Amino acid sequence: MTFDTAQTFAAGRRWSPRPQLFAAAFPFHLVLDRDLRIVQFGPSLHRLCPTLAVDSPFESHFTVTTPRRVSTFEAMANRSRSMFLLRGVSNGHVTLRGQMLHDDLDQMLFFVGSPWVTDTTALQGLGLTLDDFAASDAVIDYVLLLQNQATALATARDLATRLQKSAEELTHQAFHDSLTGLPNRNLLAERLQAVAAPDHDSTCEHFSVLMLDLDGFKAVNDSYGHSAGDELLRIVAERLRRTVRPRDLVARLGGDEFAILVEPGADHRTEPSAAFVTTDGPTAADIADRALAALREPVSLPPPADVTIQIAVSVGIAACGGTGTADDILRNADLAMYVAKGAGKDRHERFEPIMHSAALARLELATALRTAVAGRELLLHYQPIVDTRTGRIDGVEALLRWPHPQRGFISPDEFIPVAESIGVIGDLGNWVLRTACTRVSQWPNLRLAVNVSPLQLGPALPGQVRAALADAGLSADRLTLEITETMLAADSPHVRACLQEIAADGVKLAVDDFGTGHSSLSRLRSFPIHELKIDKSFVIGLATGDSHPGLVAGVIALAHGIDLEVVAEGVESSGEYILLKNLGCEHAQGYHLGRPVPPEDIDALLRQHPTQPLS
Repeated sequence: MTFDTAQTFAAGRRWSPRPQLFAAAFPFHLVLDRDLRIVQFGPSLHRLCPTLAVDSPFESHFTVTTPRRVSTFEAMANRSRSMFLLRGVSNGHVTLRGQMLHDDLDQMLFFVGSPWVTDTTALQGLGLTLDDFAASDAVIDYVLLLQNQATALATARDLATRLQKSAEELTHQAFHDSLTGLPNRNLLAERLQAVAAPDHDSTCEHFSVLMLDLDGFKAVNDSYGHSAGDELLRIVAERLRRTVRPRDLVARLGGDEFAILVEPGADHRTEPSAAFVTTDGPTAADIADRALAALREPVSLPPPADVTIQIAVSVGIAACGGTGTADDILRNADLAMYVAKGAGKDRHERFEPIMHSAALARLELATALRTAVAGRELLLHYQPIVDTRTGRIDGVEALLRWPHPQRGFISPDEFIPVAESIGVIGDLGNWVLRTACTRVSQWPNLRLAVNVSPLQLGPALPGQVRAALADAGLSADRLTLEITETMLAADSPHVRACLQEIAADGVKLAVDDFGTGHSSLSRLRSFPIHELKIDKSFVIGLATGDSHPGLVAGVIALAHGIDLEVVAEGVESSGEYILLKNLGCEHAQGYHLGRPVPPEDIDALLRQHPTQPLS
């Protein structure tokens, strides 16, 4: 560490050589003048000795126990090769071990060291954290080097320069992301704490935080490898750098999460292309819009991926608001980002207090769901599927139900996303598959349809399907797995491989809620799909003219053109059923044909309506 003598005593006794960096490198340092009065001390040292104060006498806080009989400035300056032990006067548990260095140019003493605790039980009461000890090893190494190479600080400046460079590099590493070079979460939190401080020169409510999460980043890693994912993150980081003004801070928080701290005021860049030229400067929403536009541009990944991909981002915005901690602001921006993601992605949302209430309710739901899954409290109901050509039940769809003790039955649309987010969907989906296969094996000739979450589509699923069929004694051609149209739109190689392996075993695959996603019939031809399930939004109102029958007829005709059968969902009237039958739709399900019911009700229903023998 260099000690800039030009700054020393620039205004009386105010020694300040890069104080922040000095404190980071030497958290337990002391600076003494010729009268042995304290000029400066490290932040960690102040936690050990709260009574420390600038200009107070050294001996009122510490006693030199080693070397013995050393109590004057000259005696300390002459022992620069010795190890010093300083014992706290007010706290006998505090002992510092280090070296007292002499700067003969400024006639100052510099103690650099670290806590020396012989009684480990005393550590608990010292108020120290691991951060306080982060520099201790470096300090001891520094002391040993000085003992071997110099007798005074003034003759060790080249060594101190090297230490300063190392400290700067370590500080940069501690506050920056190694992959993108952007500031990391630590630096963002530090800046946020600074701008949220009551004595900051700008009002906090003018600051905003943008939380950004890439949409589909996992698919890039899964499809093209982690090197391609890393390159994508570097490209995103550079685009975000170009999006903001020099005063704004872009940080990578980890994974595919980024954040932007937007400061108030107009942009002072002079480039003609600068977008921020208004007197009051851009709003956080303006910068969010620029980030969204920048990240919508196609990304060309170099070899070995050698592919151009389209990405998007979900953005949450939170203002400091004049109250709350840095953690509160980041949490609010994060909540808003998840609202943007849930509202369709590729958009931004501003934090509203109701989002926090919703998050707490979601946490309570997640906790209750974990308990319910562990206690096997969820149930399976079964909805009949009718063959329109015979009018008979030839299958059932297994539908998960959660009877909550206080709220009653909770909709799967509400709890399935929670199950996916807390990581229980894999175990829950496997339980559904095994339970449904066992039950349907008791209903001769009946087919079974089971929904599969996108998070289940992986290397483990084909083995789980085989095990469920084998244990239940159910033939593979009686099982249909339903996947969402969005899974096909993503066109992930690992999803494709999983589906092909399942289809090769004889299990049928259906696309659920067709017409609501972003797929196409042409893409279906590249997957081993057997059925399309027309979403109920296209079926409801067919008989009354509220829905266009030509659209449904077109889907049915196109599906038949590529040898797919069609199932219509949401059939709620005889008129809808007759129209679908006349259009050539092979299967139908809905409240008109049978509601989802417990398995014992299916037993009674099958006695009234025999099933169609399988061909």
